[in-house]
Amino acid sequence: MDKFWDYFSSEQKFNLFLGEEYCAYDQSPSRKELAAFLLDKIPESLRHRIRNKESLSEISQDLLDLAIFSRSNLIKTVEEFLKNISLDFSCYASILENKRFQSIINMNLFLPLEQEFHEKLHPIFPFSESEKEKTNKLPFYRILGCMTQGDKVFLTSQDIKKLKVLSFYQSFWSQLRKELIERPTILLGMDLENMDVQEILGFLLEEIHYEKQTIYLVTSSSILSSKVASFINKYDIKVLTKNMDSFQEILTKKVVDVQKQFVR
Repeated sequence: MDKFWDYFSSEQKFNLFLGEEYCAYDQSPSRKELAAFLLDKIPESLRHRIRNKESLSEISQDLLDLAIFSRSNLIKTVEEFLKNISLDFSCYASILENKRFQSIINMNLFLPLEQEFHEKLHPIFPFSESEKEKTNKLPFYRILGCMTQGDKVFLTSQDIKKLKVLSFYQSFWSQLRKELIERPTILLGMDLENMDVQEILGFLLEEIHYEKQTIYLVTSSSILSSKVASFINKYDIKVLTKNMDSFQEILTKKVVDVQKQFVR
């Protein structure tokens, strides 16, 4: 990864797409963890209906379809799950200080970064109105919303379907796709084994397949499953075999080096 940066000029900017596996740093639950928690709410006798027991969107939808929860009760149950979780925001300092990143993209439902770093991040939700005023803050795209937004979060498979097809959300997708066309994108901690993640990322990339700039997937494994290999080949994603710890260390070092320049 050290050499990766050397391939670009110091002026080259990137988008950073933070994925599920980055949860190891901030202590927020992954989609798989929440899916397992919600699966326990479905009676054993009905679980055969669920095709993918690791799909948060599918399990959430089944809880509604089986009339086990109303939507408001589903949201409350997820909020209860989050109450005893202590989030750690320190791992984001080096990312937000790194001048190479021009936008941050995220599918995490639970991490209110825009509140913790309100002076640095400009949150953009699918339901956000187009901003007329320019800001110097870093664009922070929250594709699925955040639990702090309550009922506006995109949790179930029907929510995600609406997010993809309703015209109301198209300006959000257009704005986000424009970022991927303007500069390369790094996928960090992206769990491409998760079909929810593949569905959303695939929808984002499909329309700009030949227009987007290069997308790099940071992964600690050089051995990929057939479904992940098929996905990255379809969208021409380049694989960088490096673990997240190394990437995080390099980010921190870059920031420290820049800070040293200012105190000389």
